[in-house]
Amino acid sequence: MKKLLCALLLAASLGYFYKRSGEFHPRQIVSETLRTDRFPIPENLDEVRALLMQPFWLFDAGGDCYVFLSDEGSHVLKVFKHHKMREHAWYDRFFPELATKRHARLKHLFSSAEIAYTQFKEETGLCFLQLGKSDHFHTQIELIDKKGKSHFIDPNTLDFALQKRAKLVYPHLESLKDVETAKRCIDSLLQLMLTRSAKGIGDRDPILSRNFGFIEERAVEIDIGSFVLEDSLRDPLIAKHLLVAEAARLSSWLKKHIPALRPHLEDRLLSWGAIEPMPVGSKELKAQLTQPYRFVSKTPHCTTYASEDGKYLLHLLKHPQGSLASHLRACGVEEMGILYMQLHRMPYKLPRIEVPTRFGRKKKVNLSHARFVLQKRECENAFRSLLLASTDS
Repeated sequence: MKKLLCALLLAASLGYFYKRSGEFHPRQIVSETLRTDRFPIPENLDEVRALLMQPFWLFDAGGDCYVFLSDEGSHVLKVFKHHKMREHAWYDRFFPELATKRHARLKHLFSSAEIAYTQFKEETGLCFLQLGKSDHFHTQIELIDKKGKSHFIDPNTLDFALQKRAKLVYPHLESLKDVETAKRCIDSLLQLMLTRSAKGIGDRDPILSRNFGFIEERAVEIDIGSFVLEDSLRDPLIAKHLLVAEAARLSSWLKKHIPALRPHLEDRLLSWGAIEPMPVGSKELKAQLTQPYRFVSKTPHCTTYASEDGKYLLHLLKHPQGSLASHLRACGVEEMGILYMQLHRMPYKLPRIEVPTRFGRKKKVNLSHARFVLQKRECENAFRSLLLASTDS
C-alpha cells in the first residue's frame, strides 16, 4: 500500500512539474487514435505547409494544449495534449467518473474547435485545423522546447490548430498612443461579441484578459476551446444583454487604467441599443429602486417585492432566464409595463438596496450584480404568465 501511495505521489509531482515548467515530450502530443481528419483538404494547404517549414518555439502551456510560437513570430501552433485524453485501463477501472469527464471534455474540446474553424474562422484568426490523422504533410515539423532542444515530429499524427498571433486586449490598448485607434479597437471588440451571438455561438469562457486579442486593429478570440451552439443568442435583445455583460469587465478595466476611453465604450453601447438611455444613471430609476419595498411572494423562478407607494413591482430572478428576453421582445416591453430589465451584470453602478424576507428579516441586494425586472404593478399577472412560459420553454 505504501509503495502504491508513493508511486501516485511521484506521478502527481511529475505532472505538476511538467505543468509548471511547460516542458513536454513528443509522446504527450502524438495522437494514438485511428480516426482520420474530418475536414476536406483546405484551399490554403500549400500556405500552411510553407508556414510549418519554420521552427516553432514552446511559448506557453494551457490545460488542453501546448502553444508554440513560429520563428518569425506571426503565427502560433496549438497542439492538443493527448496524454490527458488516453485510456488508462487500471486507472479508469477505479475512477470511472473521471474517465467519463475526460471523454466529455475531449468531445467538447473538439466540438468547440470545429465550431471555430467552420463557423467562426475569421473571428478567431484560424488558418488551419486538423483533428485526426492525415496525409497532408510530407516533412516533419520542428518543435523546440524551453531548454532549446528540437523535436522533429510528423504533423500528420498531431491534432493541432494554426492561428495568427494576436496581442492580448489589455496590453494592446495600453500600448496605443492614438486615441482614435484605441476607439476603433474597442468598436471592433464589441462588434466581435455581437457577431458571435448573431451566429448562434456561445462562449463559456469569455475572459477578456486572456482569451481575446487584436491583430492590428481587428479583434479576435484567441481561445477556441469554449464555444457552444446556442440559437437563443440570435435574438437581438438577448445578444445586447450579453454584450453588456461581457463589456462590464472592459468598462471596469478602462475606469482604472484608461478612464478617457470609458465614455466611448458607454456611448457605443448606448448607440447600439444595448443600454436603454432613460433608466441608466437617471434620477427616476434611482428613486424607484431605493424606495422601501415590502415582500409580496416567492416562487421557484423569482421573488417579488412591492414598492412603498404601491405603483411598482421588483422581481428578483433566481436563475438566468434564457428565453425571457425573446418572450418579452415578442410581447412588447412597454405592453408588459417593464420600466427596467437587467438579465446580466451591467457595467454601471446601481444602488444596493435592502429588502425584507418572507420572515420579516432584512437582506441587502447589490442590483449591479442582480438579475431583476422593475415593472408597473397593473401588469403583474401578464408578466408572471410570461415568466412561467419562458421557464417552461
